[in-house]
This record gives sequence, C-alpha cells and structure tokens, in this order.
Amino acid sequence: MDTTSRSMIEFFEKAGNSGRLKPSMASTLAAAAKRVLQIEGGWEQIDISQLDVEEFWDRFRNLRGLEYKQDSIIEYERRFKRAVGMFLDYTRNPATWRYSEPPSGSRNGTPPRKDSSKRPAQKRTVETTIDSDAEHASGTGNGAQAQGNMVEYPFPLREGCIVRLRLPVDLKIAEVERLAAFMRTIAADFTSNN
Repeated sequence: MDTTSRSMIEFFEKAGNSGRLKPSMASTLAAAAKRVLQIEGGWEQIDISQLDVEEFWDRFRNLRGLEYKQDSIIEYERRFKRAVGMFLDYTRNPATWRYSEPPSGSRNGTPPRKDSSKRPAQKRTVETTIDSDAEHASGTGNGAQAQGNMVEYPFPLREGCIVRLRLPVDLKIAEVERLAAFMRTIAADFTSNN
C-alpha cells in the first residue's frame, strides 16, 4: 500500500466524502497534516510509515512556531499526530478500517482538552498584551504572531489576569530594566521619589 503524504491527504478526502469520517474532521486533519508536512521540499513523497513524527514535529515548531499562538501550536501538534496515527491504522487493514473515538484524549497520548464551559464565570481570564514597537512599525499592528524576531510570553499577573508580553528574542538586560522602570510609573499606586 502507498504510504506517501499524498496518499494520506487523499485518504482523508475519500474518508470525508464517503462518510467513514465526518467531513469536517477529515478536512481539519488533512489541512493540519499538509501544513506541517510542507516544511519539507517534495513533501508529497514523504513516506509516512518511515516518518519520525516527533522529530518532524520539532522541525515544524522550530521553523514555524512563532507564526502561531501557543494554543494553535498545541492544536496543530494534536491534529498532525492524530492524522498520521489514523492514516497508519488505515494502511494496516484498509478493508476493515473504522474510525473509533479515542477513549481518553487523542491517540497520541496528549491529554484531553479541558471543557471551558465548566469554568466558573468569575474565573474568566483577562488578557492584556504589551507589544513591541517593532510589530507596529512593520505595519501589521494586528497582533499577528508572524514576527520572526518576537516571542510572546504569557505572564499570570494576578488571579484571573494573564498579560502577554511580546518582546524581541534578543532582549537585553538594559531593556528589561527600562521596561520595569516604565511599568512602575504606570502602576495605579505609583508614587514618585522626587
């Protein structure tokens, strides 16, 4: 049986069209797998049965990780690994293959996602973002993660309040000290020593 990446994408298209998988699930898994696999030139010929999934995922994260929010990266990893696992299950016995929902979390062992609907209303997180001028100077100004020299750091400021600092990868101590001094001046309880 052909176990190339191209065959894997075709498998999901056929499974979605035939009802072996929900069409939305099939297209979501195929899209995530394709996006990850495309870091490799000639990606359609990659032999999925010989793929070191962890190593390939690490390469994707290193090359493209800053383009996505952390939640998106986690979801891409889950979908990519699930797609590979599902396709390999299918190739072992295509005539009798059936999709079955994993009992706890996904097949690749990642924990199940927490149901946010069970979270009490008073525990909702307030998010604040502090952006570097480099992003605004680039003309994006839309909070995009595509800045190759920027990293987003979530910081739990206090209960129910997470701030996200988007700062240069090569942040210097002098810059940290300037930022800390500035932050002191905007605090509600700031008093000048002058």
